Amino acid sequence: MCSYCKKGFKIYSSLVHHSKSHSAEHPFECTDCGKKYKQSPNLTAHLRAHTGDRPFKCDQCGKSFNRSSSLRVHSKTHSDERKHTCRKCGKGFTWMHSLRAHLVVHEKEELKEVRIVLLITGDLHELSFRL
Repeated sequence: MCSYCKKGFKIYSSLVHHSKSHSAEHPFECTDCGKKYKQSPNLTAHLRAHTGDRPFKCDQCGKSFNRSSSLRVHSKTHSDERKHTCRKCGKGFTWMHSLRAHLVVHEKEELKEVRIVLLITGDLHELSFRL
């Protein structure tokens, strides 16, 4: 168990890896730009940004990434799994942030309807009622 945040781990090496996230120390420094990291794999991934190296390629669409974790996240976009569903139109999304962005579309449509009602009726009471 992490002594700082009390998060539990089944594997000791995972605890050691996690514990470094609480440290203020950043011993791994980029020689190109001076950016510092707590862990060497993060520096390695950062260095790929300088070189343009993107060794992690999606086998479905060919898009490449400089981090394996970015490829894992991207791979879910090809999945049929849609955990987050819009209650207004039924459209499904892999990520909650995508659903939130989608909901803005509905909010804009509703505001348009309110403006149309106001233009037609000129009734300001309709605005407060509809919102």
